Amino acid sequence: MDSYLVEERANEATRAALRLTAIYVLVGVAWIALSDRLLLSVVRDPALISNVQTAKGWVFVVATGVLFYWLSTRELSRRVTIERSLRESNHRLRAVIQASPLAITILDTESRVLLWSPMAERIFGWSSEEVLGKRIPTVPPERIGEHRELLRRVQSGEVITNLEVRRVRKDGSPIEIDLSMGLIRDDAGNVEGFIAVYSDISERKRAEQELADASDRLLQAEVEKKHFYHEVIRAVTQDKLHLVDADEIEQPGELILDRSVNSLDDFAALRAELREVAQSSGMEQANAEDLVLMVGEAVTNAIKHASGGRCVVTTTDDQIIARVSDCGTGIQFASLPASVLTAGFSTKVSLGMGYTIMLQLADQIRLATGPRGTVVQLEKWIHPEKHLRPPLPASWRHF
Repeated sequence: MDSYLVEERANEATRAALRLTAIYVLVGVAWIALSDRLLLSVVRDPALISNVQTAKGWVFVVATGVLFYWLSTRELSRRVTIERSLRESNHRLRAVIQASPLAITILDTESRVLLWSPMAERIFGWSSEEVLGKRIPTVPPERIGEHRELLRRVQSGEVITNLEVRRVRKDGSPIEIDLSMGLIRDDAGNVEGFIAVYSDISERKRAEQELADASDRLLQAEVEKKHFYHEVIRAVTQDKLHLVDADEIEQPGELILDRSVNSLDDFAALRAELREVAQSSGMEQANAEDLVLMVGEAVTNAIKHASGGRCVVTTTDDQIIARVSDCGTGIQFASLPASVLTAGFSTKVSLGMGYTIMLQLADQIRLATGPRGTVVQLEKWIHPEKHLRPPLPASWRHF
């Protein structure tokens, strides 16, 4: 920065000298060319001409001296004003650098340090006396290639902003920094060096990592909790009720029915259609009514406690499968055991009426629930006598 100011002042002095010389030459040529002609046209006496020429010479000397004095004083005053302005600008710039909460460095084209701000001293540990004129010490050996590539990118015209890189402190410890870098050119457009601005983001990165670790632990805890609830509910219901993810639920068979259920009128129409499906498949009337009742329980929950209800029914050779889905807020995992196993259990985040009826009447239930909604798939054998299983124990009713 100081070398730039010195060079600028030298250039300004050269320009001032050239201006004074040009003015002197023009005035001298004009005086010599015009004054002699004017004198010869007016005066004929040789002695008088000689005296007048002598006087003319003295007048020229005095006039040029006065002119030089005026021009020099004017030029000096202008230079003093410029230098004062440059000093003030330099002082302001130094004050900004001294007070900046960011580390500021200036490097030449060989990566030697030309400026090292106080914040750079605090962040990296080296004093300005230790680094000025030397290659920047913050780049570890394994990062030299990265550093050279950054300089190449900046030289090609790219301005680098908010790039996260790793550097080292004086004590050898690594430090995560946010780097911005730009190019410094002289008046002729030649590259003089690079300016780099750093901020220490080690604490932020540490906090981000701690947050990520906490999030991973929380996610793992949720996974374990879900697995625990799944195993508890599966064991209590003798493998009849399964907690799964929505994408794990497969609905095999031929599509028979697909309708939205958002009102009691939709529910009434669905009941009639379910009876027709059950009867046409050969299901006994009692089992058909059980099918209508258990699907009706799931649909009622969707209508009461959610929106976007839908019922899809498929059939296989010996099974009717009804999937009821909604776009509600789902069941909180903490409420799952009570909400699906307790008759009459109801909270704002549950499905209202418990799954008691569905557990009694369905042969298999698959439940997926989350913030995007709930999916209940109810499966019932058309000929249950071919698929006999031990009855559910009475103990599950006490949950």
